[in-house]
Amino acid sequence: MKKIISKDFIFRVLLIIISIAIVYMFFSCFKKSSANTKNISQSSVSQEQADKKAEENSSRQANYIDKDERQEVKVPIVMYHSISEKESMFCDYVVSPSLLEQDIKYFQSKGYTAVFVNDLIRYVRNGEKLPEKPIVVSFDDGFYNNLALALPVLENYKCKAVISVVGEYTELAERDGYVGMEGSYLTLKDIEFLRSTGLVEISSHTYAMHSLDGARKGCGQKDGESLEDYKNALYSDLFKLQQMLDNIGFRPNVFAYPYGIIGENAPKIVRSCGFSATLGCGEKVNTITVGDDDCLYGLGRYNRAYGKSSEEFFKDILT
Repeated sequence: MKKIISKDFIFRVLLIIISIAIVYMFFSCFKKSSANTKNISQSSVSQEQADKKAEENSSRQANYIDKDERQEVKVPIVMYHSISEKESMFCDYVVSPSLLEQDIKYFQSKGYTAVFVNDLIRYVRNGEKLPEKPIVVSFDDGFYNNLALALPVLENYKCKAVISVVGEYTELAERDGYVGMEGSYLTLKDIEFLRSTGLVEISSHTYAMHSLDGARKGCGQKDGESLEDYKNALYSDLFKLQQMLDNIGFRPNVFAYPYGIIGENAPKIVRSCGFSATLGCGEKVNTITVGDDDCLYGLGRYNRAYGKSSEEFFKDILT
């Protein structure tokens, strides 16, 4: 006699099978979710490591200095003063904008690139790269025409320059304003604007020692003046200009001797005032050497007078 399987038994078996299937699916999903969580966690760590590495690379790039393989370079410096369009004004210390332009075109055609004195300082102290043939273009006394007539030429040829200002001349300009292209000087606002162009650095030319009249010649020591009195006079003058320029947010670290007069005691005093380089008037091509701070003091310059072509003037200066 055959045993009959009841419907109730079949239902219970199906219920068990379905329950097993549900439990299996639940554990499968849990396992997959855990794997995904692990992958996400690993991905986050990988991304964090990648970000950290990128940040380190960026930091290295920011701190990277393009080093110059040369241990020394030859650097000529040209010294201009006033710029005028009036032929009647041309002399040893006044040239035309067109002559300035011809000079720049000439030395650029010979492979020279104008740099700041601070570029030389960074080369000496940090070995930072200079152009293959550096040259410095300088203007003494801070004439307003350096902005009005020389700057457009500098901008046209992307030529850097250093302008040495006299404190009392700037104060005169602040008080009297514009008194003519040849007789006006740079105001503090003018100096600030020149610096903002990225083509001009400003150097100190004393506050009130740009004179050959009286007992003191330039910033030299007076006859019979004690060393202590001379130190006090020079410190007072130099810091007065530095403090005046504080009003536009900077202090020059380059100093130009008026008339190139460098007394026996001046270099040590000037250097102790925090100047990193000084400009003289002795005509020579400078040898700038990595690691030798002394080579930055008393830099020679060639005065650019009217009367010679660019080729004639640079004949014995450029190599």
